[in-house]
Order: sequence, then structure tokens, then C-alpha cells
Amino acid sequence: MKIITALTGYTYDTYPFIILDINNVLYLFNLPDCCSRIFSDCNYSINKARHIFLSSCTLEDSGGFLGSLIAVLKPWKREVKITCPDSVNDLLNKNDFFSKLKKEYLPHLSNEIYSDDLITVSPVPTGKSQSYSIQCAGSQGRFLPEKAKELGIKPGPNFSKLKSGETLYNDKGEPVTLADCISEPIKGESILIIDITSEEDIETI
Repeated sequence: MKIITALTGYTYDTYPFIILDINNVLYLFNLPDCCSRIFSDCNYSINKARHIFLSSCTLEDSGGFLGSLIAVLKPWKREVKITCPDSVNDLLNKNDFFSKLKKEYLPHLSNEIYSDDLITVSPVPTGKSQSYSIQCAGSQGRFLPEKAKELGIKPGPNFSKLKSGETLYNDKGEPVTLADCISEPIKGESILIIDITSEEDIETI
């Protein structure tokens, strides 16, 4: 199950950001100014985020980035990996708190493609900001009972054996596996999250 939620606060000084929730695994897109207030107003926890993606150094995109690291993520207790433009490194270098931390305690910042078992996310430069192209993982094809019957496998316990990975043999002695009885793999959803900071950025899309 995949859910995309745009979170925003109740006051005029908060900016929205996006959470991609895939089977209760959270991915955060941007951490704007006052984002900690937004988390306290909703049922999501920033501690459960598997990965964070930032679009730019603006208040609207990463103004709450450092505060969230200090107050919530606690990088000195857990590993934090963030995909972001190279310019975001300046936020850490110029911050009094993080500039004094040992290297092993700092969050790992990268501008490379991110990939895990659920999604692959590619950074897409869009002018002064960075957008993200997301490819969700697909799934194997559906089991086709009629196909199994055509190949000479009788219904019942044999279907369960096929699904568990066993190789069965029909009356002709021919081997039949699960791969012979499933549909084509199901491709995962494609998502494009676009971040625009100026009218000029629109031309890059």
C-alpha cells in the first residue's frame, strides 16, 4: 500500500512537505521551517523515516532540517542518510553545532541515486531546486490456476506446493514450476515530485 501525504501546519509560518508511506515505511521530501511543529500536530513520527530528500537550501525546503536533526533525529545515536543538492552541505559547515561534531556523528549527505527494496529515487535538477523521480518496486506476477491445470497439475495441495517453490511433475513426467504458472511481473508505480522555487525553474521541466 502506497500513500502520499502532504503535511502542512495550522499557522501561516509553516510550509508543507511530503511524506511517501509504503507499507508503514516513511520517506520524507523536504523539512521546511517549523516542520517539527507539523510533526507534533499529526500522527507521523520523523524518527520512523527511512530516508530524507531535500530540494534546496530555502526555508520552504530545508529551513527545519538542522533543527530536526538536533532535536529529533539525534545523529549521534543513529545513522542518518539524506539525498540533497550539494549546496546543502553549506548548512552543516556553517552551523556552529554541527561544525564541531566528529565526522562519524554527522549525517551522510549524497546527491546520488537512492535505492532500496521499495523504491529507487533519482535526483532531477530543476533550476535552483532539485526534484525527484521515484520508481516504486514492482511485484512478481499473479499465480494462474488455469495455466497450472493446462500444464497437467491437479488443483488442491499441489497448488500450494507450487507457490512454495516446489517443482512438480505432470502425468507426462514434465517438470512444472511456479515460474511456468504466473503472469508477467507487475511494474511498480512511477512518481515525480517537482520542486519549483521561481518562475524560471518552470522552463527546466
